[in-house]
Amino acid sequence: MQRDIFQPLIENALDVITVLSRDGIIRYESDSIERMLGYKPGELIGKSLFDFIHPDDVPNVISTFNNGLQIPGCTTSLEFRFQHKNSSWRNLETIGQNLLDNPSVEGIVLSFRDITARVQAEEELQRNFEKLRGTLEGTIATLATITENRDPYTMGHQKRVTRLACAIAEEMGLPAEQIEGLRVAGTIHDIGKIGAPFEVLNKPGQLNVSEFGLVQAHPQIGCDLLKTAEFPWPVAQILLQHHERMDGSGYPKGLAGRNILIEARILGVADVVEAMSHRRSYRSALGIDRALREVSQNRGILYDSRGVDACLRLFAEKGFTFERDSQYALEHLSKRAPAG
Repeated sequence: MQRDIFQPLIENALDVITVLSRDGIIRYESDSIERMLGYKPGELIGKSLFDFIHPDDVPNVISTFNNGLQIPGCTTSLEFRFQHKNSSWRNLETIGQNLLDNPSVEGIVLSFRDITARVQAEEELQRNFEKLRGTLEGTIATLATITENRDPYTMGHQKRVTRLACAIAEEMGLPAEQIEGLRVAGTIHDIGKIGAPFEVLNKPGQLNVSEFGLVQAHPQIGCDLLKTAEFPWPVAQILLQHHERMDGSGYPKGLAGRNILIEARILGVADVVEAMSHRRSYRSALGIDRALREVSQNRGILYDSRGVDACLRLFAEKGFTFERDSQYALEHLSKRAPAG
């Protein structure tokens, strides 16, 4: 009686119901298989399910299938590509249950749902995302070039700071997505210097109070330039805060401690180390030893303790140098890059 009640529901369901033997042979298929996959009802009975699965997906399906055989009543789910009657491939979402020990079934019950349209939409979305990412990268590179062309003494500064900052963040164990936001912010962290006169940026001697004030405005200018840009990370705020200090003595807002974004704290450490290590218009390079001594002595006072510790380990134990930082970044950050 129950079979008579539920049979029409099974045959007219949107999903395809199949029953497999222990070795993967199709023993039953619901009539909806014709609507979904083009095969006449009964056409696949007696054939192996694995013969219709995309070769690249077969190993994973077999592994999941075999694991399910070990546990009576086990329910599993997976996705794979199945060959349509017209030879095209359809993406199926499948739920399977081991009912081999059930005397009324004695098989593996699978429920298929066609998700091809969803998969195609996701792939199209990913392609569009990659295009947008390429556009974003081009825009960021242009902004970085504009900044460095106005200040030849800091040519390469933003790139070197970014690579060190990202290496510090990785050493600290920050998530890959957060490191990506830091990379973007670091690449253009001095964009606000376009608001300072060329003569001030390239003055050969020490800046006076008024001139230094113009330079100190660059975090705010950078933030104002980017605050309406729709980044998936707080880029404008990182730019605004990268000269803030742990004791509140930084600028432009006098933020302290955890009120400063961790990305900005890391960028601050990298910025100081790079700046002291390289030549400026008003002084010669001070060297990496003096730069590392500066952040070490002011660890927890001006600079984030974890950021300083990670930076010191990079140079003392991990072989990081500004001369080899590009290869270091490629080797280490690629291990944490987000998928897709």
